[in-house]
Amino acid sequence: MPEKILRGIWWNNIPIPDEERVQYFFVILNDSRETRKLISRIVEMFAPVEEFQEHRGVVRGNHYDLVSFYSRRSFENWQKRRIYKGNWKRKERLYERAKEGIEGLENYVISELNK
Repeated sequence: MPEKILRGIWWNNIPIPDEERVQYFFVILNDSRETRKLISRIVEMFAPVEEFQEHRGVVRGNHYDLVSFYSRRSFENWQKRRIYKGNWKRKERLYERAKEGIEGLENYVISELNK
């Protein structure tokens, strides 16, 4: 049986009150051409962004881009449709791990895609 190809965006945000900014995490599940457009829209909406990081990979036929950054802008539900009209899912376990940083987060994404 062929692998199920996932499309959508997983996301989470963590407010940093002392710094008056928010750390955002997005996992974009799509083909690479569409992913580039979605990342551009996300960055545009939250500009200016700080400490932008991106990791790309493929798990069981699913291409993903893991993006994290800081912004002083907030994220409202109505903004989702301006970025992507497909499936959105908030994943509260999307955050940097204390011991492993962004690599630990990427390990979480890989394990979720392997389920």
